[in-house]
Amino acid sequence: MSCPFLIWRRADNRPAPICVSSGILHKNFVRFLCILPIVFIPKYRKKILYGRVKNDVREIISTLCKYKDVDIIAGAVCVDHIHLSVAIPPKISISNFMGYLKGKSTLMLYDRHPELQSKWDKAFWARGYYVETIE
Repeated sequence: MSCPFLIWRRADNRPAPICVSSGILHKNFVRFLCILPIVFIPKYRKKILYGRVKNDVREIISTLCKYKDVDIIAGAVCVDHIHLSVAIPPKISISNFMGYLKGKSTLMLYDRHPELQSKWDKAFWARGYYVETIE
């Protein structure tokens, strides 16, 4: 049976397909439908996500999602906010994932761009985020 839509995630240089057939994801022995749109913003909604910072944020977020086995279905890095549509496995809490994503991405971003650190006093992202369940 072929799937109409395949998402390929590469771990250890081996393709690992996640099949999306009629909206249900398959991984090993689990079938789940946990696709969530998420929106979050930089502190004070500063228009800082452009140029090299935009490319670095995109790369950092995709790397961190791969570490947690979270698949990015769609995403966009805008000048003052980020849209992500992610498939989160049921074993991961959304709030724990967002804390991990925003915390680690801040540290990795400050390593690459130390000039950003002094502007927002150790916090790059704003405290909240928007998430919606799709039914």
